[in-house]
Amino acid sequence: MLGSADLAHLAACALLQLALVVRFFQKAWPWRWRIAKAICELPGFARGVVSQLSQKPSESDRILRKQVSQLQLEFAQSYASVGASTLCVSLSNLQRNVFTGNPRPRFFTALATWNGLFYNFCLVATWLPGILTVRTLNLCCLLSHVFVAVWLSPGGCVAPSAFAVRLFCLGAIQVPCLLFAQSWLMACVVYLGVVVMVVLRSLLGDAEDSAGTIFENPGTLVGAEIIMAACVGILVHFLYNSFEQRVAARLRENHVSSQLDAASGLLQLTCEAVMELDADLRLTEHCPKLAAMLLRGGFSTQGLRFSEFVARDEAARAEEILQYSGSHGSSSVAQAFHTHLVDSCASKFRTEVFQVKYQLPSGQTRHLIGLREFTDLQSLAGNKAADAIHDTDREQLELYEGLSCLRGHSDALDLSEDMDSSGCRIVEQAVALQGKNIFLDLDVQAMQVCAASAPLTSLIGRSLSEVFVYNYTLELCMRLWRQAKQCQDLPDNMVSFERMPLFCVPRTIEISGIMQLSRTSLGDLHVILNFRPSALVQL
Repeated sequence: MLGSADLAHLAACALLQLALVVRFFQKAWPWRWRIAKAICELPGFARGVVSQLSQKPSESDRILRKQVSQLQLEFAQSYASVGASTLCVSLSNLQRNVFTGNPRPRFFTALATWNGLFYNFCLVATWLPGILTVRTLNLCCLLSHVFVAVWLSPGGCVAPSAFAVRLFCLGAIQVPCLLFAQSWLMACVVYLGVVVMVVLRSLLGDAEDSAGTIFENPGTLVGAEIIMAACVGILVHFLYNSFEQRVAARLRENHVSSQLDAASGLLQLTCEAVMELDADLRLTEHCPKLAAMLLRGGFSTQGLRFSEFVARDEAARAEEILQYSGSHGSSSVAQAFHTHLVDSCASKFRTEVFQVKYQLPSGQTRHLIGLREFTDLQSLAGNKAADAIHDTDREQLELYEGLSCLRGHSDALDLSEDMDSSGCRIVEQAVALQGKNIFLDLDVQAMQVCAASAPLTSLIGRSLSEVFVYNYTLELCMRLWRQAKQCQDLPDNMVSFERMPLFCVPRTIEISGIMQLSRTSLGDLHVILNFRPSALVQL
């Protein structure tokens, strides 16, 4: 007969349950159509899951799966070593109880004792080469759960110790061994076998088993098994995901490292010095080749800013180009630019800088830099290279020293004319230069030499970027050509230049003369170079 206190307790529980049910329906009612739709879509979802599982994995998935299996194998080998040592200590304690004749009741039966001994033998056997491999991981997981099922059987342990044995098997054997399984299906099958054994034990147990404490009650063991199954599933899922994330991070790191090695190897072929800069544009380690370029033998470059090696008036522009993050803020940028480096003798030399900006897996920014001196050589990047060189530089002033423009039909130079951005003036009429001249016909639109007079006929058909040493020469031709395109009639304009470098294999010559526009029979605009060689520089 229930007392008043029991009835009050039951009534309070019923009210709480009713409140929870009402709250559930209140929250679920606005979503009733979506819930009904989701229930109707369950068969389709199940078919989709099955079809996805049956699909052939991609190459990247196979590589990831293979690497995860290797990580599982390493974990299994570590577990076998630690597990065997731990069980040996337990067996030693059991042997002590047997020899001393300890009168206390034993938690394990003879079957459980022999089962533990065989399990320890199996762990030791995995130390042999060829026993524990990726292919045998599923078998090891299955055998481990068979040993657990024997321990939890009615003949494996007595009722008072069943709950403690279950917790021990769960934490020490089942959870680690479930991480060996090569598929979720295998993990579910082996764990379900242990659950079935626990349920059979509760059904086949004696009535006396349920008369003890709550931990000796078979119903408690079954209820705890349901809760532990959910917890184990979540735990194993997160542990397995941690395996995958660790392997994926390792693969990304290897991929970045291989790309970096490839870029570094390519720069080593074309550049005189290759180095790595951090996010602050400081060298991460000493670069002996850079020290040799700058005539600083025995001087460590580690930790120094790259701008310390650049000409002072170009350092800010060089840093701005290096910090450029791309049109969409990309973390990986490849570019080239021109600047001047300064050696220990305060001498400047033109340098082509190749940069690959990338991010480490840790998120840190790095710059792979290649340096190539091209004072008397042709730029490899051509028009694609940015320019950090200012017009006030000494070398550029020497090249622009003779650039002047003529106006009208006068032979005299009008030095009061304003200079434009390219350092020369456009005039309306050309004035012939004295002496024997050489002619080059330049197709600016096609960016090649169409015709040439002796002795430079070898330049015919070559790209303008291969002929002119500096980018500003091409920009000068393009400017003259664009201004003529805007006029209906061919303007009688010309540009005079002096000591302009021209690359002629196998030497570089300095030429002085004029640029003038011409029109072909097809109506195309060309630029004619009329010049005289003023200097010869051997390469």
